[in-house]
Amino acid sequence: MATAKQVVDIATAEIGYHEKASNSNLDSKTGNNGSANWTKYARDLANAGYYNGSKNGFEWCDVFADWCFWMACGKDPAKAQALQCQTGPLGAACPYSAGYYKNQGRYDKNPKVGDQVFFQQNGSLVHTGIVVGVTSSQVTTVEGNASNQVMKKTYSRSSSYIGGYGHPKYDSVSSGWVKENGEYKFKNPATGQFVSNMWVGTSKGLWYYIGVDGIMCHGGLTFVPACKGINENGADQGTFTAGWFYLQPDNENGCIGSMKSGEQVIVKSTTEKVPGANVAVFETKHNGHFGACMSVNGKAMDTYTELPA
Repeated sequence: MATAKQVVDIATAEIGYHEKASNSNLDSKTGNNGSANWTKYARDLANAGYYNGSKNGFEWCDVFADWCFWMACGKDPAKAQALQCQTGPLGAACPYSAGYYKNQGRYDKNPKVGDQVFFQQNGSLVHTGIVVGVTSSQVTTVEGNASNQVMKKTYSRSSSYIGGYGHPKYDSVSSGWVKENGEYKFKNPATGQFVSNMWVGTSKGLWYYIGVDGIMCHGGLTFVPACKGINENGADQGTFTAGWFYLQPDNENGCIGSMKSGEQVIVKSTTEKVPGANVAVFETKHNGHFGACMSVNGKAMDTYTELPA
C-alpha cells in the first residue's frame, strides 16, 4: 500500500502544472495554458477506468487528488480507490469523495500529512487538495484547479473555509505509538516508517526520545546526540542539540518515558569513559540530586543511582 510521503511527494512535484485550453500538450506543465479544464490527470484516470466517464473539460481539483493516490499505488485503480475509501464511481466530485470517507468513519477535523482536505462554501463542499504539512496552527496543502493550476497553499487550522479531512487507509498497521514486546516505537504518519534517533513531541507538551535502535528511551539519565524532532503528525520540529536528559518513567497515553521542557541535565564531572558508552556524574535540574547513568549508542540504560549531594 502507498504511504503518505509518496502521495505528498507526487502532489508536490506537480506544483506549477497549468490546465490547458484544449486537448493538446496535456503532459506539459506550462504549454497550451488556458481555462478549459483539460488536464493529463483526467486523461490518465479515464484511460484507467476511473469514475462513470471521462472528466476532462470539468472542474478537476478532485481528479488531481485522485491522480496522486493512483500514481502512489502504482497506477492500480482498485488499490487507489480502496486507499481513498471510494466504494463507487463518483469520486470526481467533492461531496461524494468526502461521503466515501464519512461512510467509513474516516472524516473529521484533525489533519494529518497525506490527508485529503475538503473546503466548503455556504455549507457545501466545493474544493479539495492534499495535506502536505501540519503545525499546531496551520495546515499546508497542494491543490489542483487553484487559479487554473496546481498550487501550494497555507491556511489557519481554524479557517471556516476548511470543511474537514478524509483519512486514507495508508497501512494496516496504525501510525503513531506502537507497543512491541513491552517497548514503545513511533511510526511516523508522514512516511509510514518507524523512526530512530529522533525526538517525538505530543500535543500535551511532552517529548519522547526514540533511540538509534528504534525503541523509546525511559527510566533514567541518558546522553542524546543532536537529532531531528517531529510532532505526532510527523511535522518537522527542527534539530535538537545534544545533551544529557532525565527521561522520567510515566504511563501517560501508554507511553513510558518522557522529557519535560527544562529538564536537561548538566554534566558535573566525568568519572569514566569506555568505548561506545558515556559514564558521568550529573546534577539534575528537576530535583537537584546527583546521579550516575550510562548510555550506549544513544540508548538509555536503566542504571540511575542517586548519590550524596
